[in-house]
Amino acid sequence: DLLIRIFSHMDPQDIINIRQCCRSLHEASLRRIVWIDAVHRIACGSKGVGMRFSTDRMSIHELEHVATAPHRFISRIRRALKRGDNFLLPISNRHLSRDTPSGVPPARLTMFRLLPGGQFLITTGSDCKLELWDL
Repeated sequence: DLLIRIFSHMDPQDIINIRQCCRSLHEASLRRIVWIDAVHRIACGSKGVGMRFSTDRMSIHELEHVATAPHRFISRIRRALKRGDNFLLPISNRHLSRDTPSGVPPARLTMFRLLPGGQFLITTGSDCKLELWDL
């Protein structure tokens, strides 16, 4: 319990690093509450963005992935800057497909808005249809 309380004050990347010291720290770092607390700290520190997903159904691996995502993203930007890159290439590309009747071209999208948290995309088209995409 003491180790879990200590972990509740640490950054997620520090938890990853300290778990390599010994078996007891490693086992304590695999407790679900450690990563739920880390995700909540990351969400609270995001200046009002807040949490957009439920941690109740997430696995420990998913919680750890979410908690360490900001650090991984910033590290990727720093590596690109050190290499002298002018832009950052995407890790993956995903294309949204629209189910439309045969022969009817999809409407041109006129507005995109990514909601805070990054899970949902709102689009409108020239046909004035509002669509919500779960990414």
